[in-house]
Amino acid sequence: MSNAKRQIGDQTLKGGIQGVICYLLWKSKLDRELIFMLMPISATVLAWISTKIGDPELACLFISDKDKDQK
Repeated sequence: MSNAKRQIGDQTLKGGIQGVICYLLWKSKLDRELIFMLMPISATVLAWISTKIGDPELACLFISDKDKDQK
């Protein structure tokens, strides 16, 4: 699979995780303004996690440093 397709999958996965986080916070009756403020923070945390697991330059979970070096 190409890096572009893996990155699309990665971004979709992180968006789905954010959706679940938002849903759970909404169901817990948390203040909606706080939820709105937490969404960019959760995106930043997910991107940071991606740099630790996958390619740090792309912030992608599915593309490793090894894949980048092979090109």
